[in-house]
Amino acid sequence: MNQESALQDESKHLQKEKKQFLLEQERYQRRLERDRKLLDQREALVEKKLQMLREAYDHLDEDRSLLERERYHLEKEKSYLEGAFDQADQELLFCGVHSESALKKRYRDLMKIFHPDNVSGDQRVVQIINQQFESIHGTFRR
Repeated sequence: MNQESALQDESKHLQKEKKQFLLEQERYQRRLERDRKLLDQREALVEKKLQMLREAYDHLDEDRSLLERERYHLEKEKSYLEGAFDQADQELLFCGVHSESALKKRYRDLMKIFHPDNVSGDQRVVQIINQQFESIHGTFRR
């Protein structure tokens, strides 16, 4: 009977250890599942952020391309406008002016339009206007 009692005690002890083992296994299983979910969430978040970065870089690349095209067209327009304002155009600024008062009035009107402080102002055109004004004004002084 001693042997039977010892076997029963051993069986109870093994049952208790088995129960503890199963509880511990279940706890680790839940923890593993929770950690996997957390890892999946973090992975999804990282992937979402990477996608946002890719889209931002694509958008920046599009903007850069657009700005380069715009700059190219503006440079082209600038060189055209700089070349378009030749001597004949300069003389047209004061065309039809036959008196000193008309010259001064035209000068004031042109300065209102082309003064560098204005939105459509241009320093180079103002210099040309001043040169033409001085040149023509000298003919009225003689």
